Amino acid sequence: QEQDDGSIIFEVNAEGIQEIKFWVMSWGSHALVLEPESLREEIRKELENMIERYAAKEKKTSYRQVE
Repeated sequence: QEQDDGSIIFEVNAEGIQEIKFWVMSWGSHALVLEPESLREEIRKELENMIERYAAKEKKTSYRQVE
């Protein structure tokens, strides 16, 4: 549904949170999950992990370095 501000509300039935989590994240800051709260929480946790990884001062050997 297109909203007055130009945004779109997109509803979908999915088999599980993981199925849609990475699709939503592929839109980056252009997407905002309104519900379910469990999906919002999964994405928040994933983003926190990414922030920690990118903010780390020393390189971790467990991470694969992309050049």
